[in-house]
Amino acid sequence: MPELPEVETVRLGLERVLLGEKIKRVEVLLKHCFHGRASVLKKGEVESLTRRGKLLQIHMTSGWSILVHLRMTGQLIYVSSTEEREGGGHPDDSLINNLPNKHTRVVLSLSSGATLYFNDQRTFGSLKLWKTDALDEEPFLAKLGPEPWAKAFHKNYLGDILARRKRSTIKGVLLDQEVVAGLGNIYVDEALFLAGVRPSRKAGDVKKRELSKLMKTIVEVLERGIEYGGVSARDYVNAEGLKGKMQEQLYVYRREGQLCKQCESLIEKTKVAGRGTHYCPGCQK
Repeated sequence: MPELPEVETVRLGLERVLLGEKIKRVEVLLKHCFHGRASVLKKGEVESLTRRGKLLQIHMTSGWSILVHLRMTGQLIYVSSTEEREGGGHPDDSLINNLPNKHTRVVLSLSSGATLYFNDQRTFGSLKLWKTDALDEEPFLAKLGPEPWAKAFHKNYLGDILARRKRSTIKGVLLDQEVVAGLGNIYVDEALFLAGVRPSRKAGDVKKRELSKLMKTIVEVLERGIEYGGVSARDYVNAEGLKGKMQEQLYVYRREGQLCKQCESLIEKTKVAGRGTHYCPGCQK
């Protein structure tokens, strides 16, 4: 599933090409992937793009916003009026080439002649319309915790939550979007590795010095994820249909059976908080 860095990479890519565009036509190919009255998008133009956790937000001058949930395999692919598509470097040719294709769920035709495709193989993702001035009332957004860079996400805030949920695993707490928005399986595993904390540790057993380090490593791995354009472990591609390169920088995620880059122990895989979890038994206690 695309996490904060992957969604931010898509946002940055689309921001370069979508600002000022008008949406001339909306074609919904799968009804449950689009929520709202499509006609409202034909008024105004794209004013800005923002991100909240794993949610991409496209704001129109008309006062409406498109909330994009990529979920497991959702992709937004921008194709200019003259661009020719190539299959090289893509995670799955069937997801990107010959657009629209069998995985295309929504097609937005733009005023410049470009097209924005929403593809989703497993159909868990969606586009949802919501009034921009009422985004705080949107049910999903209203429940989200602070962003990892926000002032509200500080040591005392997270420490209090760990104390209240002391019997939960530290990984389980960090995966909770109501605790901190945007973290997922990949970046939680990586942040915990750099902090030297085993994912299965009980939240109440995390010491203050470990918590301080963890707060830093969370930001560190997310910033590195954005720098390298996200992880393309499976279906993720950026706004231009290209794979990210963060997977080449990973320490533990999906490296089970390989040598740790720091201590040469073998990376192990287990299940924590219901998710496949990767860690180093030598570096993480």
